[in-house]
Amino acid sequence: MELEVDKQIMTDLPRQAADEILASLNASLAGTQTKYTKKDIYEDYKVDGKTIQGIKVNKNDGSLKIFGLVTSKVQITPPVTPYKEVKSAPLTIEKNKITKTLPIGRFREFALDNLAMAKLNGETLVLE
Repeated sequence: MELEVDKQIMTDLPRQAADEILASLNASLAGTQTKYTKKDIYEDYKVDGKTIQGIKVNKNDGSLKIFGLVTSKVQITPPVTPYKEVKSAPLTIEKNKITKTLPIGRFREFALDNLAMAKLNGETLVLE
């Protein structure tokens, strides 16, 4: 699989950001990614010897992580703390803009640290 950037549409900083994202994704596909900071941190979560897809255990602290794609989200209550001022470099901001438009931009990791209960209600995971 080879990924491409439309070089006629993008120029300057957006083009540089797209090229760097593309190089990183291609390195991940090739198995040569050297900038992955979470390598070997997680192991599969198993129940009765069967691996549960989308759930991993942090080897360092034993916490559970749920991995998946966001299909929709509803904010029930306003944020407790105000949003932080963005202090990222212009290239990083541009990369974030591009990533949000890609399917990988919907990928999320949720930490299940302070849970009392998790139950599956139809196709909705309810965390309490």
